[in-house]
Amino acid sequence: MFDDSQGRPRTLGSRSRGGWLLVALVAVAIAGCAPAKTPADLAVDELNAGLAAHTAGNVDEAVTHYRACLKQDSQNQYCIYNLGVIAQAKGSLAEAENGYRLAILIDPAFPSALFNLAIIRANAGSTAEAIDLYRRVIQLKPQDVGSHLNLGLLLRAQGDVAAGEAELATAKSLDPKVQIPPYTAPATPAPQVTAAPGGTAAPTSGASKAPSPSPSASKK
Repeated sequence: MFDDSQGRPRTLGSRSRGGWLLVALVAVAIAGCAPAKTPADLAVDELNAGLAAHTAGNVDEAVTHYRACLKQDSQNQYCIYNLGVIAQAKGSLAEAENGYRLAILIDPAFPSALFNLAIIRANAGSTAEAIDLYRRVIQLKPQDVGSHLNLGLLLRAQGDVAAGEAELATAKSLDPKVQIPPYTAPATPAPQVTAAPGGTAAPTSGASKAPSPSPSASKK
């Protein structure tokens, strides 16, 4: 193409380059307006990374992510709970108990934390507290087999045979594969209940999508 006035080739000079420059500046401006992640978003990212590491058995890495999560959101009950799960698996029961209690304080309707705390309290001989905790789980999750089973064993061992057998029958009806030990005299010490069958809780539905694994706790 030739310039009409001087007969020289038109070079697509400043007009064309200026157009591309304007486009580039607009793109940069748009990118600069992208909202930065909030502390809550960063906490969810760390939680998800911790869950992935926990599921894969990389416990130390999981701990690092859960602690980073708490630096962004000190009230994240899932990261607190998951650290309790890891402590319980390592036998650090006091640390685990503190974690579960804090998670429950933040979220009183946290079944996994209530369940795991009940295990610790039952094995520490605090039967009445464990019974109350299992009943709280059942109120939240009526179909929870483990809670009915462990509650039934504790009640039966305490001598409340009728109530204990009712709970055990409920557990059996929910899961016919459940093995219920034969009844012994009420004087028998309260049995050591089993560890939590589930484990790590997933983020709430309002958070970014995350896996809902059940890392061996004994992640909760």
